[in-house]
Amino acid sequence: MREGKVEETRYPRNPLDVLAQQIVAMVAVEPWDVDEVFAVVRCAAPFADLGRALFESTLDMLAGRYVSDDFAELRPRVTWDRIRIG
Repeated sequence: MREGKVEETRYPRNPLDVLAQQIVAMVAVEPWDVDEVFAVVRCAAPFADLGRALFESTLDMLAGRYVSDDFAELRPRVTWDRIRIG
């Protein structure tokens, strides 16, 4: 290690499954403003370049808006008040 012979470290970029788990964990403890969640998430290196559209798509999925009817039987994991909270 002192000689600099340490393997390069790599981490995944925008792992959406991890993002979904973290969002659920955050809002399970207390209500959050969507902009605050986005700001906190982007502080983590894997999500530093996360775009707002991808973030909101993840929120949509967690709130029960699925891109396919194949997932219609899954219940939402969060409630996203798009009017009051944004």
